Amino acid sequence: MLKLKVLILSGVFCMFSTSLVYGKPLSYQRPYGTELIKKSSNKNGGETVYLFKYVSDLSKEKILDFYRNLFAKQNMVELDKETNNISESAYIFKGDLEKATVFFLPSFKKGVTNYCIFARSQKTASKNFSKRVFNKALLKQAKSEKKAFEIFGYISPPKAVGFMPMQEGIRQLTYASWEDSQPRVIGIGYVTSRVSPEVVNFYLENMPGFGWGLSERKSNKGTYTISQWFPIIAPYSPFCPTCEGILPLEVPPLKVYGETLTFVREGQKCVITAYTFADILEIAEKQTVYDISFMKKYGTTIITVVYFY
Repeated sequence: MLKLKVLILSGVFCMFSTSLVYGKPLSYQRPYGTELIKKSSNKNGGETVYLFKYVSDLSKEKILDFYRNLFAKQNMVELDKETNNISESAYIFKGDLEKATVFFLPSFKKGVTNYCIFARSQKTASKNFSKRVFNKALLKQAKSEKKAFEIFGYISPPKAVGFMPMQEGIRQLTYASWEDSQPRVIGIGYVTSRVSPEVVNFYLENMPGFGWGLSERKSNKGTYTISQWFPIIAPYSPFCPTCEGILPLEVPPLKVYGETLTFVREGQKCVITAYTFADILEIAEKQTVYDISFMKKYGTTIITVVYFY
């Protein structure tokens, strides 16, 4: 069984996931003034995964008009954002055999729009999807065998970074950087025993010392399903607009409370989230599916950092 870097870190996981596009190789027309800068592929569970990245001189509205017209000709319908819990940065189009997402990335260069296209063939992905995700028979078997799936095999002291303050007592779960993206991106996930308000206050007090100014602050509290975690925990994650096809087993709704802080300085952006999963230990113990013993030791508050520079 593959090690699972998921469950409470779906937001973090999505920043680093290779599950971007499912199915056969796809190629899309692109509007004028738009350049394909990257096309990548990966094999994941027998499926080939694809990602298309573009840079354009056009506005977001003109790019959307182009793809709405293109997908309409292919009998693909745009899904409603509110009904389907879709991120503000994502626009999803669905047809009988295909699903495509146009996902806009932050850009700090005037007159330039960065975006990706994610796509999958439902015909090739649906069988594997139904077996890997939300499979109640597999979940029942895991419970009966009291099988615990490991989420993080190695939790390390935090790597030193120069762009932000480092809070005492945190542990690093994952670190990744993309030097060739526009803008460049660093994504980090931490775990801590401090509750969300304490973490939030730390960054509010200490980020100005690194030249950052607070531009936006959002809070969330309640019981959320996994499909609702992404716009809460990693609202500006540029690499995964949907959790569909990632989790191999069901995850029940969890009680979450915390805040998202957006800081800016000299054309850079740093988005920090601090969310406490209030009932995750109790639920995981009842399920006996996921091994989250590290949270008993290090805490149930997850911090994610997405730094655009």
